[in-house]
Amino acid sequence: MESVPDREYSIDCVLPPNEEDTDLENLHCVSAARAACKELPGDNEAEVVEDEELGKEVIELMGLEAELVLPTSSILPMLVLHVKSTSHFFWICIDFVDNTKKYRTFTISNKQSIVSVDETEAKLPLIIDEGWQRLCFNVEELTAKAFGSKYLTTYQVRVRGSVCVSKAFFQGHDYSDAELPSHLRVLG
Repeated sequence: MESVPDREYSIDCVLPPNEEDTDLENLHCVSAARAACKELPGDNEAEVVEDEELGKEVIELMGLEAELVLPTSSILPMLVLHVKSTSHFFWICIDFVDNTKKYRTFTISNKQSIVSVDETEAKLPLIIDEGWQRLCFNVEELTAKAFGSKYLTTYQVRVRGSVCVSKAFFQGHDYSDAELPSHLRVLG
């Protein structure tokens, strides 16, 4: 039988950062989120928990101000997040630079009901069911439509509010789950 060569992927891993570093407890972004939650007023928490449905560890954010900051440096156009929505509000903020050298943000939320765009930020509504969801945002396309400019690079992704996060990565095009490396697949 002929061996199949490894497929090359246009993928930038963010969470987990790579195939080896899958222990979420040891990630800097998790400890930073925990430390920030301790300083914030109110009931905000960032914890690593075992999700029964997925059978693996995920990051659970609880509280309106709980935030997970995922630094990155990706030129790939599509952001994929695997999140578990509850009946609470949460926000996904994609911070990026465009070809005009302006720092801009997409703020996507299930609390937002209308589209709002100003010089540096586009606020977009997110309609999402409860439970685990795979979200795919074409940042390149959104940049052209919202700001009339060209997407260059994302420098961080922030997830805030009450939500669980399992995975975050950028991809060159929308891969099927079976095409992804095993540590990024939803279906094992």
